[in-house]
Amino acid sequence: MSKWEWKKLGEVCEFKDSQRKPITASKRISGPYPYYGATGVLDYVDGFLFDEDLILLGEDGAKWGSGDKSAFVISGKTWVNNHAHVLKPDSSIDYQWLIYFLNFSDLMKYVKGATVPKLNQENAKNILVPVPPLSEQKRIVKFLDEEFSKIDTLKTNAETNLKNAKVFFQKKIANEFTINAEKLKQGWIETTVGDIADIKGGKRIPKGEKLLTKKTKHPYIRVTDFNDDGSVDLDDIHYISDEIYEGIKRYIITTEDAYVSIAGTIGKCGIIPLELNNANLTENACRLIFNTNIYNRFFVYFSLSDEFKALTQKETRANAMPKLSILRLSQIQIPLPPLSVQKEIVARLDKLSENVKRLEANYKQIIANCDELKKSILKKTFEGDSRSSRE
Repeated sequence: MSKWEWKKLGEVCEFKDSQRKPITASKRISGPYPYYGATGVLDYVDGFLFDEDLILLGEDGAKWGSGDKSAFVISGKTWVNNHAHVLKPDSSIDYQWLIYFLNFSDLMKYVKGATVPKLNQENAKNILVPVPPLSEQKRIVKFLDEEFSKIDTLKTNAETNLKNAKVFFQKKIANEFTINAEKLKQGWIETTVGDIADIKGGKRIPKGEKLLTKKTKHPYIRVTDFNDDGSVDLDDIHYISDEIYEGIKRYIITTEDAYVSIAGTIGKCGIIPLELNNANLTENACRLIFNTNIYNRFFVYFSLSDEFKALTQKETRANAMPKLSILRLSQIQIPLPPLSVQKEIVARLDKLSENVKRLEANYKQIIANCDELKKSILKKTFEGDSRSSRE
């Protein structure tokens, strides 16, 4: 294999940053030409600054070296704002070779600023780039294109299967909660949330007081603690003092109830774990105290249905913070079978949920493996130290 040179990006690319020109959103006139920023097309405008093949490298707002396209090619008539460097590679560099390198190499050592990370022009020009002979660049790019195409196909299939698994589960839930003539014969009825449960709001802590991270006898459950599995994460539970508890001690929730978020995040429902039994509940959620003829886990599964989600959104008042009133929640309809049938449905959905989660975990792992495989291939590709020395 031929020896590789390492050159600074400013030595192999002309920086055309001085030609960039931002346009405020209010002054953008719709047109046929793409207006680019650090992460892609922001808008289409009337007019253009560039009319050639160039590479954009994110100056800020990019995830350098993560593979998330902090660098990409633009072609034809375009306009670029000041959040991306504009590069014109010289004849020694293949465009796609440079794209691969910039997107997957560790560029963070060139980035400055902790609060607002920025890859300024001076540091960008100092990025060391491997420059093998052009023919070798093209050969390696061809190999990478072919391998990445295979990986992308595998990842796309996994993403499709992941989506299908979720759709399949939603269809099964819909089937379970759809009333038909046969179900009516089995004793199903159409009722409302208000008819099957006493709905109680949570309570905010007094103005000027703060939640505690130090553990006390009184945990306080927030909407941010609700997870996607119909329960509560225990990793970051906050607490209140004895004094605050005395003032809001009636606003609790038990393991026999269900919670529903009613402000900000709407309709997130679940059951608290035993460790939080009788914990205080935020004012942004409410407590459903069920009658004896309903199983709380049956209601949680119903809350995952598209029908319930649609109803909660329909009944939500749109303002600065979306809110679902307790009255509107109480009026939402729910199909209700006898208690024994509810438990049979929960058992079926529990089993199905376990299988779907197992499949989803497998597909997510495949997706993660695909991303890591790309990084591994590119790391080996661009580690030229064993073949040459850096300047």
